[in-house]
Amino acid sequence: MYYKEYVTSSFIIHLILIFFLFYKEEGKLNSLDFNGVSLIGNVANISEIKTLPNGKKYRLFDLCQNSKYKNSIGEDVESQSYYCVRLYDEQIEKYDSIITKGKWIHIIGRLRNYLNKDMVKKTYIAVDRVLEMQPKKDNEIFDYDWLNAPDL
Repeated sequence: MYYKEYVTSSFIIHLILIFFLFYKEEGKLNSLDFNGVSLIGNVANISEIKTLPNGKKYRLFDLCQNSKYKNSIGEDVESQSYYCVRLYDEQIEKYDSIITKGKWIHIIGRLRNYLNKDMVKKTYIAVDRVLEMQPKKDNEIFDYDWLNAPDL
């Protein structure tokens, strides 16, 4: 599900900075965590549950962010960026109802790197928290309910 109106990147950056000032939870992401990531987008390409050699289970999915801007000659350009997101063990069950294809979500997590079997460096987002976004009301530019969203 994609929305016709897009929020400018500076507005989202401003909201993310406000979010980091307010979101402080023991053992979770805080305003001093320089490795922290906060993304809002639509869920895409959900994988099956897989197991690491150490027995830890995980599930991958892509988060799609849409952006709309005018290029140098004034044409409207739409682009999409995809980010690899990884859920581990108990998070898979905790967020299973939220992680459905096309759903609009807000994830908070940390960047992680690894070398794949071809020795190529890959980056993904290890999730700390997932929030389900609600469709905005007609007169709103953005949905502010996530600021008060309860933990699932």
